[in-house]
Amino acid sequence: MIGLSESKLKEATDLELKALGLSQDLVIKNIDLASEAYGAGPLVEIATRGTLPYTAVNIIQPRYDSAILGTPVITQASNSRTRKTGNWRVFRPEVDQAKCTGCRICYLSCPDSAISIPEGKPIVDYENCKGCLICLEECPVKAIKEVIEAR
Repeated sequence: MIGLSESKLKEATDLELKALGLSQDLVIKNIDLASEAYGAGPLVEIATRGTLPYTAVNIIQPRYDSAILGTPVITQASNSRTRKTGNWRVFRPEVDQAKCTGCRICYLSCPDSAISIPEGKPIVDYENCKGCLICLEECPVKAIKEVIEAR
């Protein structure tokens, strides 16, 4: 066993089996059996490859206003716009604009806010759509179809 001493194994076995309401005789037999199994296992060395280089992130310290105003003020835009999360998608949703009624259910159900409604009909942001297809399942008129992602 890696990272588990025999004494800790015995202690954990004792606590677990007593909590189940087993008799002391059965607890002792199980502890002895666990100890025997522990000793029969091979020793395993863990090979490590060292550490990966770490690049520090520029951390912005929030400015604090007085207690009357209350909360910290973040003065720099977040970086979520630069993170493209649609790269691992297998299927993508495609909206049939002619069939779409503009009900906005797909927009409301998208967990990643990858659907916008700029002119009354949904547009999918494929750079951020993860392909969960919740929009397809929720569309009441089935105006969204599942298309395999071609890369």
